[in-house]
Amino acid sequence: MKPSITANYRGSPASSRALTSSSCRQACQDPLERVRDGLVTVLDVRPPEEFAQGHVAGALNVPLERLQDRLKELPTDREVVAYCRGPWCVLSFEAVARLRAAGFAARRLQDGLPEWRRAGLPVVTN
Repeated sequence: MKPSITANYRGSPASSRALTSSSCRQACQDPLERVRDGLVTVLDVRPPEEFAQGHVAGALNVPLERLQDRLKELPTDREVVAYCRGPWCVLSFEAVARLRAAGFAARRLQDGLPEWRRAGLPVVTN
């Protein structure tokens, strides 16, 4: 089975199998195209300092501790995809749970920024 960077809707931890750059590149293409087409809102739920050092192109920085206060800023007509530091980072799991509780269609990237970067996908720095 091909590893996927897209979300596990049950919110369970990602597979412990390592994701290679080439498999991440293939798995990331659909989510990346959906971001470019404006079909999803991507949330980076890491602290602002980490976001400034690099983030997925087009992502909004909404640190987990500020998510509840900023829900009204998020579009309700499209899916929200959250990510953080990697497959075992709990920030994105918690963000998805909070988003769903607030009525958003939400999921998480199975992997995080390090895997995205290793796959050679667009990363923006401030």
